[in-house]
Amino acid sequence: MNLQEILNNVYTSLGKDQYGGYITPESYNEAIRYVNQEQINDLLKVFEEKREITDDLIPFVITKGDNNSTPLRQDNFGYVNLPEDYWYYIRAHFLTFDSEDCDTVSIEPRPIEFLNQADFGYRIGTNILKPTVKHPIAAIQNNKWLVQPVTTQGIVFTYLRKPNDPNYDYDIINGEIIYLPPGTFHADGSPSTSVEFEYPDSVHLNLIQLIVKYFSINIRSEFNLNALDIQKGQQGTL
Repeated sequence: MNLQEILNNVYTSLGKDQYGGYITPESYNEAIRYVNQEQINDLLKVFEEKREITDDLIPFVITKGDNNSTPLRQDNFGYVNLPEDYWYYIRAHFLTFDSEDCDTVSIEPRPIEFLNQADFGYRIGTNILKPTVKHPIAAIQNNKWLVQPVTTQGIVFTYLRKPNDPNYDYDIINGEIIYLPPGTFHADGSPSTSVEFEYPDSVHLNLIQLIVKYFSINIRSEFNLNALDIQKGQQGTL
């Protein structure tokens, strides 16, 4: 479903005749951006519990350093620049080349253990658990990824990217709001700035439910505020 089809389902759930006037393109954009973050957070909770990448999460999984991209590299201190769309760490490993004999070289992945700041500092300062190429460690520091030890090995890094912010763009034609999907144009010839949700169809029903919940809460709050203002006005006339 595109953003208009999702909105139509929201209207059906809320009752367009009763609540339609409360949903403007501007408030709809606020809702879908809020819900966009809520949905990715829900999918992340499932991943953290099961440590499995579900089909719903696949569109947001990125790997740097595989066959289709260049491995990440450390600077002289071990820092690695995080991708601009980085949002959540999944896994990473060094690719080491081990010589079994003069004619055979095997490529061995060495998983990088991701730690919090306290554990990372402890491991760096102890000889017993000091990181090695076979047992590397990493942590987020200075908005970068700090990996130890420092080597010339490339790093294969898998992470969740931030979902693009959805946007509902439109024209007003004959007094009606007309949705402009991505790739279409305004009446003045300028391109639409619409951005659809990136989630697969299996998630769309949940998106609709979250949007309905968002508007239900906000509409109820507005009704309560209006009722409170009326009560205050009535008390002021007594």
